[in-house]
Amino acid sequence: MATERDPYRVLGLSPSASQADIASAYRRLLRRHHPDTRTPQRADPAADEHLQHILTAYAQLRDPDHRAYHDQAKPTGKTPKR
Repeated sequence: MATERDPYRVLGLSPSASQADIASAYRRLLRRHHPDTRTPQRADPAADEHLQHILTAYAQLRDPDHRAYHDQAKPTGKTPKR
């Protein structure tokens, strides 16, 4: 499921991306992976699943409140300073 994936990686962005960068990456990927733009030669059984990951990632990052919650909940791998 898409919740297990990092939405920044799905959209090909860094966590410091602006809202405009997020929207731009989403539109670019949506055009590339939308079912109406697929040709029979490019048919891929995992394409619908990948499109769902893109939609979920954008839904998480487009809203500043959801994005902030995701960023806080995301493990950084760093130990807190004392």
